[in-house]
Amino acid sequence: MSRAVNQLSVRAAHVLIAGNRVPKDLPCPAAAVVKGDARHAAISAAAIF
Repeated sequence: MSRAVNQLSVRAAHVLIAGNRVPKDLPCPAAAVVKGDARHAAISAAAIF
């Protein structure tokens, strides 16, 4: 996940993660969201992509 965030063409201000853990080596603030697919449209859309 850290590699994917580092390779974004824009710098992420905040990352939402579906699950209950946030990797420690992310280069930006992040939040883990349990059942994130059902709670946030952005996480749901990323899961489809």
